[in-house]
Amino acid sequence: MRRWFKSSDFWFAILLAFLGFKLALALFVFLRPGNAFLPDSFGYEDLAVNLLQQGRFDVPGEPMVGLVRTPGYPAFVAGIYGIAGRIPGWVILVQLILDALTTLLIWRIGRQYFSEAVGLLGAFIYAISLNATVGALYLLSDTLFTFLLVVALFFLSRYWLKPDQRWLIFLGVFLGLMPLVRPIGLYLALIWIAFFAIKQWKDSIKRWYSKPLVLGVIFTVLVTPWILRNYASTGRAMFSAAEAMNLYCCFAPAALAEDEKITFLEARAQVEAPFRFQSLNTVEPRQLFRAADSAIQIILQHPVGYAKAHFKGVLATLFEPAYKQWLQLLGIEYTASGFLAKMMALDWRGAIIGLSETTVSGWLWLAIPILNGSYTIAEYGLATWGAYKIFRQSSASQVLAFTLLCVITILYLVIAPGPGGGLRFRIPAEPLLALLAAVGLAKTNLGSTLVTRES
Repeated sequence: MRRWFKSSDFWFAILLAFLGFKLALALFVFLRPGNAFLPDSFGYEDLAVNLLQQGRFDVPGEPMVGLVRTPGYPAFVAGIYGIAGRIPGWVILVQLILDALTTLLIWRIGRQYFSEAVGLLGAFIYAISLNATVGALYLLSDTLFTFLLVVALFFLSRYWLKPDQRWLIFLGVFLGLMPLVRPIGLYLALIWIAFFAIKQWKDSIKRWYSKPLVLGVIFTVLVTPWILRNYASTGRAMFSAAEAMNLYCCFAPAALAEDEKITFLEARAQVEAPFRFQSLNTVEPRQLFRAADSAIQIILQHPVGYAKAHFKGVLATLFEPAYKQWLQLLGIEYTASGFLAKMMALDWRGAIIGLSETTVSGWLWLAIPILNGSYTIAEYGLATWGAYKIFRQSSASQVLAFTLLCVITILYLVIAPGPGGGLRFRIPAEPLLALLAAVGLAKTNLGSTLVTRES
């Protein structure tokens, strides 16, 4: 038995069994499909249904929905609905399969660049993440985007280990698909291409610019049609109206609230006062762009407030708990009045009172987010330790470049959302954090006893 316990084949079989078990979570959505919808989910599904029925990427009477959302995820949902019918459970099942494939890719990448032990540890760390798992259980683009990101990382890692034109082409395709699923992928893909070019140049490769040029051409071919479509619709060369929406709805009110010492809702009412839109989805594009231009002026007038709001947004991305989403899936109504809510609001006295009033069943529900929070903090600590160990001890340029790109990607995903940050932006960083955390764990005595690399 002890020999099996130290066998990587044994642990890989356990991993596969656990991933198979996770597929059963789709039953929650098959039984209660309405629980798989968060506010953003409705826009995605409306676009998918209209794309399926009318062949048009828009929502009648809501022109902004088709400009804020990019086509990748609605097309993904439409494809599944077209095959299986309008049943959200099938979308969730496919997303759980993609999440399982993401886990296996982490194993492959970790094995290629570090060891069998690191690959397995990284896969397990990601597989048990409540944050990543809950993302797959909602009708949201997070899981698909995360899968595309990790596939792109896989092809990049393959190319760096064994340069082959086909890996480069696949990399360019997936870099182009990423922003079509989530707009935040646009600048991330450009960062990757720039990083790739710098590495080619640093390695003194003859005609170093040719390969990055191939990536850039493939990427441009995939994203340009969507920019042209939006230009034809709005007169502005843009990839998505999400940035304008965020400036008006989130960034400017957050900056104003910090400087004026008022609530976010009060600040938002002030920002909206000159416009008074009844529904942002129904406004004409030029109206929203005018409101976004006004929001930029408010941010420029409150730079300190915006810096504070941005910092709080980064903290929200790093630490927003997933328990509210899990409660919704279970059909349990969430009320922001307990111990954790008071802690998040820095109301220490209220938190102590809430803790003293917690019932036996309440302690059970309290244990779940506390354990999940402990997992998140441990993952960050191990990932930091793992990256430090790689930079300190590794002499292989490919491993150093790979690790640096992972760190840059994590920082981008955490910092870029700013005041609009939250759990959804952390989910795509989870695989990279898991991989680096596996390196950190493997460098400890505990990690070395969990899995033994086979020679």
